[in-house]
Amino acid sequence: MFVGRNEELKTLLNTYEKPNQHSIVYGNRRVGKTELITESARRSGLTFISYECLKSSLRNNIDTLSKQLYDDGLLPSLFFFNSFIDLFNYIDSLKRHIIILIDEYPYLYYKNDKNEIDSMFQTILEKSSNNLNIVLSGSHVGMMKDLLKQKNPLFGRVSTIIHLAELNYLESSEFYSNLSNYDKVAFYAVFGGSPFVLKQLNYKKSLEENICDTFLNQTSSIFSFVSEGYTTDLATKDSANQIFEVIGNSKLRHNKIEELLHYEHNGLLSKQLNLLTEMEFVDKNYPINKIGDSKKTTYFIKNNALRFYFTYLYGKKNIISLIGPKAFYERYIKTSITTFISYRFEDIVKTYLSMQVKQGKIQGIYNIGSYYYDDFANKKNGEFDVALQCKDGYDIIEVKFYKDKIKKSLIENEIQQIKKINEINVERMGFASINGFEENINNISYMINGDDIYKIN
Repeated sequence: MFVGRNEELKTLLNTYEKPNQHSIVYGNRRVGKTELITESARRSGLTFISYECLKSSLRNNIDTLSKQLYDDGLLPSLFFFNSFIDLFNYIDSLKRHIIILIDEYPYLYYKNDKNEIDSMFQTILEKSSNNLNIVLSGSHVGMMKDLLKQKNPLFGRVSTIIHLAELNYLESSEFYSNLSNYDKVAFYAVFGGSPFVLKQLNYKKSLEENICDTFLNQTSSIFSFVSEGYTTDLATKDSANQIFEVIGNSKLRHNKIEELLHYEHNGLLSKQLNLLTEMEFVDKNYPINKIGDSKKTTYFIKNNALRFYFTYLYGKKNIISLIGPKAFYERYIKTSITTFISYRFEDIVKTYLSMQVKQGKIQGIYNIGSYYYDDFANKKNGEFDVALQCKDGYDIIEVKFYKDKIKKSLIENEIQQIKKINEINVERMGFASINGFEENINNISYMINGDDIYKIN
C-alpha cells in the first residue's frame, strides 16, 4: 500500500522526463525514501536499478553493484570495473534511459575518504550520465545536508532535492480510514507517520492492544526500531538518550534541560541540542511573538513514536519482562495516555490550519505557532498553543481533545479568560474540538471539529 507523497512523486517523475537530471532524496530512517523512489520509477516505466551501499570498502561496493547488474541482465558476463566512474560509463553506454538509485549514499564514507567519494560522484553526474537519472539517497540527515552546501563537490549538480519527512496526520489516516476521528488522532499521536510502523499495526484492534503488541513486545520490529534503529546514525547516542528522556512528552527550555541533566554551563548541551536539531530528532518551538528570544525557545522530540518510547518505556525493559505488557500498560501508561495524545492534537490542529492557509481557505495569515504572554495584572504568564498572526493582531484557537462534545459554558468561560489578558490584540477567537460542539456560538470565527480536520480535499 503506497500512501500520500503526491507532490514528491510528481517532482521525481518530472525529473525523469529528461536524462542527465539528477536528484537527492534524504530524510530520517523509515520515512519511505526508498519506497517513494521505487514507486516513482515504477510509474515512469523506465529501467530501474536500485543499489543499497554497503558499510565497506569502495572496492567491495563496486564489485557488489557489478554483480547486481549481471544478475539483472545488464552485464553480458560477470566482470568487475576498476572504479565507479568506469561502471557508470558502462551503464551509460547501454543507450537506454535508466534510473539508478544509490541508496544510503553516506555508507560509502565508511572506509573511504568523504571528499574523494563526493568528487567521484561529481564526475559521474557531470560526465557519465547522458542516458541516466541518478538518485542519491540517505538517512544520515547531517551528511546528506552536507551535499547541499556550497563547499561540497556535489553542490549544484542535482536538479531535484527532496527532504522527506514522515507522513502528516492526514496522510497517515489513510492507513486507518475506518477509525473514528478520536482514534485517528490517538493512533497518529502514539505511532506517528512512519510508513514502516503504520503498515505493521492491526487496525481491528484497539490502541491499547496495538501498544501492547508493538511497543511493549520486545520481539517486535517496531520496538527494535524506536529503541535502537531510529537513532542508529547518532555517534553520541548515550547523551542523546539522556536528553530524549528528560524532554519526554514536554517542550522544555534549554536551562531546564540543563538543570535536569545536571550539566555545567559550559556550552556542551547547546552543542548536543544543535546536533539533534540538525539530525531532525529534536525541533525548536519559538512563540510567534518571541521569535529569536532564546529564553522563550523550547525543545521537543520531533518523532511521535520516539516521543512515546522515551515518555513511557526508556529504561524499563526489565519491568516489561517481569510484569508483562498488559500490567505495564495499566501501571505506567493508562492514566496519562489521554494527556499524551492531547499534546499531539495541538500539533495536528496547527498542521490543519497550515494546509487551510496554503489552500487559500484562510486569508490574511502571516504566521502560525504558539503565543507567549505575560499577564501582569494577575501576576502570571502562559502560552496559547495555537495562534495565527494577522496584520494587526492574532487569532487565538483553544484546542480540546475530549471524548464528548464541548459545552457552551466551557467555551464562554475560556473566552472570558482570554479577554482578561490585555497585552494581546485578539482579532478572532476559535476552538478546535475533535468531537465537535454541543451548539454553535455567535462571534466565534473558528469552530473546528474532527470531520473538518480529516476531510480529504
